[in-house]
Amino acid sequence: MELHTVITFAAPPDAVAAMLGDGTFWERAGERVGALENSVAVEGPAVTLTRTFASPSAVERFVGPTLHMTEVITWEGLEATHVATVTGVPATYHGKIVVTAHGETSSSATYQGVLKVAIPLLGAVLEAQAAPLVIDSVELTEEVGAEYLADRA
Repeated sequence: MELHTVITFAAPPDAVAAMLGDGTFWERAGERVGALENSVAVEGPAVTLTRTFASPSAVERFVGPTLHMTEVITWEGLEATHVATVTGVPATYHGKIVVTAHGETSSSATYQGVLKVAIPLLGAVLEAQAAPLVIDSVELTEEVGAEYLADRA
């Protein structure tokens, strides 16, 4: 299932890309999205997020009470590859993040990718249930980003 969302920030692209590569930002974002466990590692251009979430009730009987997710976001300039996997579940996300300017003091981060749950007969249904949760999670990072940037102004 293809996913696409755009979030905006009151900062130039370089500041937004720097924020999206900062472990402190992602630690705050993990707390905001409700991660039960939240680990962030930054090595050069790569940000690795390891998080545990309570399973949504619709999938709990299939995956258990928690989901363990690993995301790797690797930056090159104002673009990043974004790959996410869920431990023990054939679910993946492969996409990119592109930061673009909107005037001199505003930027957007476009998240675009493919969410895939490779379970016969149920995959498409689970993708449809997961998609809004993924989009909501990205949109919450917009709020965290506004706070992060305001703290540094």
